[in-house]
Amino acid sequence: MWKKNSKNNQFVDELIYGFELLGYGITIQTQQELKSMLENSEITDNFPMISYEQTMESEFYSDISESHFLNSESYNNLWLICDNGDDVVFILSLSSKHSKLIIDVFEISTVYRNQGLSRLILNTLEEISKEFFNTIELSAFDSKSFDFWTHIGYIENNTKLIKIWKK
Repeated sequence: MWKKNSKNNQFVDELIYGFELLGYGITIQTQQELKSMLENSEITDNFPMISYEQTMESEFYSDISESHFLNSESYNNLWLICDNGDDVVFILSLSSKHSKLIIDVFEISTVYRNQGLSRLILNTLEEISKEFFNTIELSAFDSKSFDFWTHIGYIENNTKLIKIWKK
């Protein structure tokens, strides 16, 4: 759950500013607003993990009306919709717990994958989050994403992947 407090609000303001410096426009939406946007646009297929719960390795398909990401209370967090003026480039969902930032969902549009954007976006997110949180935590949804996250310095901790700055 994303709690609105002064620390989290300041973090979001700085994160939006950081993404704007990279050339992205940011819209904050609720889970239901995102679902409605995806249902009523032609970009649904550009975000298969969020829309259909599909990963590069899965044979699983879920209708958008059943997508866990768009319908479950556990993903009713802060959603950042990031565009370049023409297209939605990535979607990021965050929550926080104590001194931990949790990346619930991070998906780059299929149109913009394999261009080094993930690394650029995550570098910005990590640099800004260091001022506000001690740890970033996330779950990898398949082995390719697990390999990506561990390659950029996240370590396994039980069923999650984490990056720690301060203890």
